Amino acid sequence: MVTSHVFLVDDQELVLQAISGLIDSSGADQGVQVLGMAQSYEQALAALEREQPDLVLLDINMPSINGYETTYMLKKKW
Repeated sequence: MVTSHVFLVDDQELVLQAISGLIDSSGADQGVQVLGMAQSYEQALAALEREQPDLVLLDINMPSINGYETTYMLKKKW
């Protein structure tokens, strides 16, 4: 089975844990696995330097740098 790795970015820990739990419980059967999580653009950038996910799931409404800006910066970098 092909495994797709997902990286989650959200400023709320509860949301990260909930989405991660959903993916872990039902996504495993579909070959989806959470590779990592971050609560800010800065944390995401540091983690994504090490990890290479297939998909990054971003919160749009984050403090400091929102999801749109984060997407632009990540796309520009990679």
